[in-house]
Amino acid sequence: MESFDFEEELIALEGKLRSYAYLLFPQKEDAEDLIQETLLRALENRERYNENANFKGWLYTIMHNTFINICKSKKYYLFMSLSDNNVDAEMVRAMEFADDEYGFKEVCQVIDELPEHLRIVVAMRLKGFKYLEIANHTGIPIGLVKSRIFYGKKKLKEMLDES
Repeated sequence: MESFDFEEELIALEGKLRSYAYLLFPQKEDAEDLIQETLLRALENRERYNENANFKGWLYTIMHNTFINICKSKKYYLFMSLSDNNVDAEMVRAMEFADDEYGFKEVCQVIDELPEHLRIVVAMRLKGFKYLEIANHTGIPIGLVKSRIFYGKKKLKEMLDES
């Protein structure tokens, strides 16, 4: 049985983390900050990692959570446009905003065509924000956030069916 070398595995996955960071933050400086913060948090929490767990998944979770924290702290609004590939296909499918029969680019293009009041909350939800976080960022009541996400999903499916 091979022994697990934390640092070696971390270095081996740095390229994949970098690619994911550029999906989340297309701006180089922001992506590099995200990578650095993710690696730092992984090293600080290495004792929490269970060697029987998926290391890559663990790192991606750290990066995603770090991304959300950075967005909150800097009051980022990266959700205005999705067509620039700053949301990956797994997030779109995980949220079940569209069926598997549609391609990622097609879904992103249609999301960009949603009315602004729906596009903003749908895009934030796809980025991983919780309902309360969306409400706090946008200044709208949580009930309205839930309603807009529901109608946004419905409108998105209608638009995809038409295309």
